[in-house]
Amino acid sequence: MARQQRFVALWLVFAVLVYDNHGYVSNRRVKNQRPGVRSYSDDDKNAAGAEINVCALEQKTTINLYCYCDESKWRAATSADCWVFNDGEPRESAVWREFGSQSNVTKLTFNVRGTTSKTLSFVPTEALALMPELRTLEIVYADIGTVHSHAFANLSRLQDLALVRNNIVQLARDSIAYMDDLRVVTLGDNAIESISNDVFARLPALRKLYMDRNNISYIAEGAFEQLRKLEELDLSDNRLTGSLSRYVFLGLVSVKRLDMRANHLERVGPEAFAELVCLEELVLEDNLIKTVDGRGFSGLPSLHRLNLAENRLTALDDRTFNGLDKIKFIDIRYNNLKTLTFGTVEPILERLRNSTFYFHFKG
Repeated sequence: MARQQRFVALWLVFAVLVYDNHGYVSNRRVKNQRPGVRSYSDDDKNAAGAEINVCALEQKTTINLYCYCDESKWRAATSADCWVFNDGEPRESAVWREFGSQSNVTKLTFNVRGTTSKTLSFVPTEALALMPELRTLEIVYADIGTVHSHAFANLSRLQDLALVRNNIVQLARDSIAYMDDLRVVTLGDNAIESISNDVFARLPALRKLYMDRNNISYIAEGAFEQLRKLEELDLSDNRLTGSLSRYVFLGLVSVKRLDMRANHLERVGPEAFAELVCLEELVLEDNLIKTVDGRGFSGLPSLHRLNLAENRLTALDDRTFNGLDKIKFIDIRYNNLKTLTFGTVEPILERLRNSTFYFHFKG
């Protein structure tokens, strides 16, 4: 009986050893076969000298970046989704120079999931300079702080730049500049404090600029002067106060929509938006506006929609709506208005008879 028990015990030990060894080998094989994180062969190395394929990075614990690509062969990928983790890779890391191994990528994303604020604290300009075919670039959850001059390597084919949630505080001179085909820039949900007049330069194709949910309290006159093709500007949910000079909007001759809701503006000065000759929609909702100059909306012949809801207006000048010949929608709800004079509404009386015209007012 004792002999049989010893035999069974030895058999169980043997089975456990075989299982553990098989499990270890299988687990290692599975890890090495993760999509986009494959070890590169000696043939691949020889094909490109000492260059490393970023779409087939060897699994090393010392590399804190992996890219998942639609193709892993040399210069075959068109899309790369790169993850930066742990302590990230420093600016001087050699891995940034290896992005030239996939120089035909048109869509690149950096997702940051690090343990410290230094995981990715800069725009990887060195890598971007090796990817001339880029059309779309997104960086999210980094801790960039300052976007430096020419940070995007003057990528001539880039069309869509998204830098949401990167704790950006400052945009340096020419930080977003010299990109001839750039059409959309998204800088929302950062900590940008101001916009100087030398940030945006040589962006002849830019159509949309989103800078909502920042800490912007100052915009220099002429800050957007070179954005003559811009059609939509979103400055909502910032810290703009008082009244903006009309010269802040110099050059914005093509803007159709301006969103400035949820700031701290207190008044609309004379001809405040007169530079925006093509403006169709103006959103000033949820500010602290107490007064609107009688000529506050002068020079807006194309304005269709005007939203002044949730402010602190107590009265409106008789000239407020003069010259708004194409207006179709006015919202002045949730203010402190006691009355509306005939003189105020007279310029829009004819449109009030139109079933497609909306005039919302409530105290």
